[in-house]
Amino acid sequence: MAARNGVGQEDYTWTSLFNTFSTDPEQMTLLVKDLKGSLPPGFAGVALLDSANQARLKDKWKGVHPFDSAAGVALLQEWLESRDTETTSYAHSAAVGLAYLSPTNRAKLLPLALAHPDEEVRLEAAWSDLKNEGTTGLDVLKKACLDVHRSSTAKRYLEELKHAADIPAAAKEPEFAAKATMSEWLQHPNELGAPPLSLEVYDKTELYWPPRQQKIPLWLFKFTYRFDSNEGEAAKEVKTSYGMVGTVTWSFFAEDAAAPTPGHLYVKHCALELEHQAEDEEDEDEDHKLDKKKWTTEEWRVEARKQLEKSNPGRSFE
Repeated sequence: MAARNGVGQEDYTWTSLFNTFSTDPEQMTLLVKDLKGSLPPGFAGVALLDSANQARLKDKWKGVHPFDSAAGVALLQEWLESRDTETTSYAHSAAVGLAYLSPTNRAKLLPLALAHPDEEVRLEAAWSDLKNEGTTGLDVLKKACLDVHRSSTAKRYLEELKHAADIPAAAKEPEFAAKATMSEWLQHPNELGAPPLSLEVYDKTELYWPPRQQKIPLWLFKFTYRFDSNEGEAAKEVKTSYGMVGTVTWSFFAEDAAAPTPGHLYVKHCALELEHQAEDEEDEDEDHKLDKKKWTTEEWRVEARKQLEKSNPGRSFE
């Protein structure tokens, strides 16, 4: 078999191939049986690990995990001990896989996973431990709830594992939770891909929000960031931008030459939501719908300011 013989072991096609087995219990059982004692090396091995993890996570398959063996533990240990940042994702997959190992094998590898320098690897290891009623994992996740950059993930894991009652009260405080939500948004690969350098409340208020047609609490955040670049020091300068939490979480990047007023940011965000709503509406008045779709960004902002001022008398949105 190609996988067993190491053919194209670094080819990303292995991910798609092994994923087809993860949704079919019988095929997954046959695959694991065929690879028993000769796990594929390199990325192919990680693809198999991810497939088995997903099959067990979704309760699609309940067989013995292919890495719950001497050879499997050796590979997992290698990935967890590696400090090569290019293969941190291997350690991440290994930490998830701990959840499906025998207690003996999990106990051997858990300290390595919890000592990994990558925070996401440590959180996955804590999840794996708590999934098997481990107290170490519970302590790690409770502590992570109080780290604004890890709080959203840690709270989600505790809720998923029926430990919502163990979430610290401070992590559920509205402003802290909003800040954690902003950080999680910014860490998405489509945004910064990492925690911001700094994150602070820029404004907080309660407004009647036209897109929602109700009054809601809102938070504006100011954050700084820097992208790694090979294009010289100028490309690495620290920049400042703003985001909002309370309705649709969003962030704007380097669109304002000077520090914007809170009112200006509320208008920008409201305009964006109103525009998206208009695009999604199934309006019988097609002519009116098309007219709105032709509006410019500035026209949407004029409309947003008008609606905000009408529904929030006495508030400035300049």
